[in-house]
Amino acid sequence: MPENKINEQDILNFALNLEYLEAEFYTYATTGKSITTFGIGTKGHANGANPPAGGTTVGGKQVTFSDDERFLRDLASQIGADERAHVVLLRGALGLAAVAMPNIDLNALGFGFGNQNDFLRAARILEDIGVTAYSGAAGLLKTPDIIAAAACLLGAEAEHAASIRTQVARLKIPTTALDGADLVPPPSGQPRQFLSIEVSDGLVARRTAGQVLYLALGSKAGVKQGGFFPTGLNGAITSSEEAAKAAHCSGVTSCSRICNSRKPTIANSIRASSKLGRCTERPTRFSPPVSRTSPRYHGRLPTSRWAGRKN
Repeated sequence: MPENKINEQDILNFALNLEYLEAEFYTYATTGKSITTFGIGTKGHANGANPPAGGTTVGGKQVTFSDDERFLRDLASQIGADERAHVVLLRGALGLAAVAMPNIDLNALGFGFGNQNDFLRAARILEDIGVTAYSGAAGLLKTPDIIAAAACLLGAEAEHAASIRTQVARLKIPTTALDGADLVPPPSGQPRQFLSIEVSDGLVARRTAGQVLYLALGSKAGVKQGGFFPTGLNGAITSSEEAAKAAHCSGVTSCSRICNSRKPTIANSIRASSKLGRCTERPTRFSPPVSRTSPRYHGRLPTSRWAGRKN
């Protein structure tokens, strides 16, 4: 979908697809179970073969961490809790507009659960993808409260990425670059490339949604399913593009031009509140405005915000 056709709701639902994936990955790795066992909702709008009741996850299992690496096990558990909270946050924000969890194949890379080294290799890839997905979407957002929430999510994903990359370097686990934007940590990368930050500008990389999907859909361009999402993503953003070729956060100035040329499509988004300001509590829900003739209108308009559904 062309960028000028994408609205903020589409971007948040794209992020929700990725958060479902990360949450399932860490939850299976640390507990051997799905996020649904934690009472997290997965129902919503669905595309194609993905069920509205929430998709099925395959390929995951609990990882056996070394007794000498209890810190790593605890780190993975904390990140898993964070990713589950991200799913709850985005579902709460989107309300009735939230997409369902798509079908997920956690074994898309062919590794990730055999041992702690495989887990770290896969986690490194997922976290770096997540960071660049949020940084790449930043220029497409305009509503201040949504930008603030996205910044909090980007910060969390960046901390996760840094933690995982540090463990990869410390344990000397070989890794492979996935595209031109992938800055692999040592021992495979540059000796001091511990963080996924370009030395020349001090910034994390950016990937477009299509470049993110190139990695998520099996490293193929021009496809809508495969890899981690065997039946595709849910929502409006579903197609992969060619792989990213550069690691720098290019186009910083163009981000503002994109935002300023765009009209907000979600009039009642995440409300500014002390809860959202701390980025630690569940935000106020929002959904697209509803007219009096809409089937969703039941004869009464909320005075302060459009009501979302109960998660």
